[in-house]
Formats: sequence, C-alpha cells, structure tokens
Amino acid sequence: MTHRWVLFAVVLGLPGLAEAAVQDDPDSLQRRLDAFQERRLIVEGAAGRSSGAASDRPGPSPSPLVLRQGPDRIYHVDFVELMDDPSLTRDWEAQRARDWAWWIGTGAVGGPLGAALFVQNFRGAGPLALFATPAAGGGGNAGDWRGFTLSVAGAGLALYGCYNLGLWLGETLDLHHPDRLEDVSILGRVREWNERLVEHYALDPATLPPPPTPRPSATPTPQPQDPFAEATPGALSSPLQPAPLQDLPYGGEVPVMPTPLPLASPGALPPATPSPSPAPPEERPSFFGPAPS
Repeated sequence: MTHRWVLFAVVLGLPGLAEAAVQDDPDSLQRRLDAFQERRLIVEGAAGRSSGAASDRPGPSPSPLVLRQGPDRIYHVDFVELMDDPSLTRDWEAQRARDWAWWIGTGAVGGPLGAALFVQNFRGAGPLALFATPAAGGGGNAGDWRGFTLSVAGAGLALYGCYNLGLWLGETLDLHHPDRLEDVSILGRVREWNERLVEHYALDPATLPPPPTPRPSATPTPQPQDPFAEATPGALSSPLQPAPLQDLPYGGEVPVMPTPLPLASPGALPPATPSPSPAPPEERPSFFGPAPS
C-alpha cells in the first residue's frame, strides 16, 4: 500500500510527499539506523567521555582516547586509513618515522654496547672496563663498586635496546598499535564523519539512538562462584557447595547419623543357631560302593 502511494505521488509531481512516504517506512528507517550504527565513529575516554559526535574542546585530554567504529575497537592507524586525509596521513607517517628511527637506533646500538659494557666490567677485563687495574689480572676487579655500577648500567642499556626493538617489531607485525594522533586531530574529524553519515542515510539528528556498546569478547570472563549461594536446578555446584537433593540417588535425603546396631542385654545368651540334621543313611554319599549286607 505504501509503494502505491509513493508511485501516485511521483506521478502527480509531488516529490516531497514521496520522500516523506519513504522516510515513514519503519523497515527502511530501521535498516538505515543499523547501517549508521555500524559505521558510526565513537570516541571514549577514561574520564567517562563517550560521544558519537565528539566535542570541540581543544588541547590534549588527561587520558588517551579510545576509538570505536560501531561496536568494534579501532586504532589510530585504522583511523588514518579510514579518513584518507593526505595531511593526516603525512603527519602520521612523519611521527611513525621518528619513532622507528629512535627504536631501531637504540636497539642496534644500545643492545650490543650495553651487553659488552656489562660483560667486560663484570669480568674486570676489556677496553670498556674503565676501572680495571692491569696488575690485578683478569677478574681481579669484579668486586669493585665502580665496575659493578657500570655492569648494571650496561645491563639496563641492553634491556632498553631490546625493548625498543620489540616495539618496532611488534608494530611491523601488526601486534602493537601505538597512539600518535592528538585529540584535536581526532575530534573534529569524528564529528564531520558522523554528520556526513546522518546526511547520507537521511536521518534526523534529534532522534539518533545512543552509541552502540562494545562488542563482547568471544571468551567469556570467568565469574567467581559463591560457595554459600543456593544451588539452582541444573546448575553445576562448586566443590564447596553440597549437591542438591534432587540429584541424590533415589531422590532421598542422606541421613545425618547411621542407624545403630541392636545391642544385646547383659547376661543374655545369643540365640541358638539351628544345626542341620544328619542326612538319612540311604541318602548319604558312598565313596566305596554299597555296604556289605
């Protein structure tokens, strides 16, 4: 019936009435809302700031922002690819180049240098053992506090270089996603993106639903069990919780105390056990044949 009214309005030259009829279709509106919610950008902060069209407050935020597109988390590198803005891409690539130069440089230089500084000062021999005494021989200065301090400094330098190399390798393998963009570069673009989505799907900004919640994890979070909670039928009971009565054998309740055995009164003789009567002679088994007559 709705399509007939739309066709009738188009024939009469009333595009406004046709557009209103299309927008009033509940199924079409719900599909457009679902598509908007899936592509909507959401900015969240640890301070409780959550918005689908972020504010224009300039300056860095007290906590790093968390970006989501619909129910899924995205990172700054995903945001740069989504915006496809040349200026934002150049800024991101320049900051990444500086980070990579520092990580690779400190890892390539600090790792071997720190390891050599640690080993030579620990042994008290080598060109980096600055406080070693040649007269003491190899290993004679291992207990010197100055050599020990240089050994600790060398170990720290080596670990720092390995850590920076791990950051570079993790980002290269798409395992580490650092945040390099400032808030002022994110908030305005998020607002413009959501405004274009509202226009694209012909939605009313005043009637937009709240941002979707994050998608739950595939692995359920284990919840601690209360050992004193009442058992529900069909639920697994904890080791400290007694099994429900309906799960017991025969559906009965286990007695608290066993039934005591009957006690004989003092001085009473036990009941006599009847002894079996001897079998008749003709029924007795004969192992040596019949008896002589």
